[in-house]
Amino acid sequence: MNNLKHKAGDTVVITGNSRGHEYEVGDLVGIINIINEGLVDARYLGTGQQGQGKWAFGDDECALFEPPVSNKTSSGGPSKYYDQPYATWVTTNDQMEYLAENKWGKYAIHLKDIFKGLCRWGDKEGTTVEYDSRKIIYYGCRVLKMIVGTRGLREYLQELLDDEQFQGEPVVSAPLFDQRGEWDYRTKPKEITNDCIRYY
Repeated sequence: MNNLKHKAGDTVVITGNSRGHEYEVGDLVGIINIINEGLVDARYLGTGQQGQGKWAFGDDECALFEPPVSNKTSSGGPSKYYDQPYATWVTTNDQMEYLAENKWGKYAIHLKDIFKGLCRWGDKEGTTVEYDSRKIIYYGCRVLKMIVGTRGLREYLQELLDDEQFQGEPVVSAPLFDQRGEWDYRTKPKEITNDCIRYY
């Protein structure tokens, strides 16, 4: 008898491909039926949420999709999710193990690398803060891909690339104050650094 973890109606994230389906890892797929239910070779029939068609896949090729939960009632004050057993941890590894077991779940495989990059922040021999920044971004993308699928990740990355703040290097710099020592209100700065207005 099969021991399938999911049922018809569930939405899953594709995590692998050992049976030759045409979904990409990270795609969101709705399970529409169980094939060979009750047999050893039982598997799911799914339909891709981005129009990829119907394909069969097994338990070892998917994980249940868990949409992010938004807390719309937060007041900005103290919240219970910050209450963790800090006093019981000796190392960052203790904290990551706790978070993996109690909060991160299946995303722990990538969140641990983000966490390590934040803790290390250029201190590891042979690495730089640029290296750790890139590592954090990369594994953040892996997590987002698990949540929204490949297409959703690519759309988000394109949104970032199209955002005004990522449109290239500044081309002009000007003093923050005019010749009389007054604030220069003539143009709106995009960025202020080292007492200069940076225009794009």
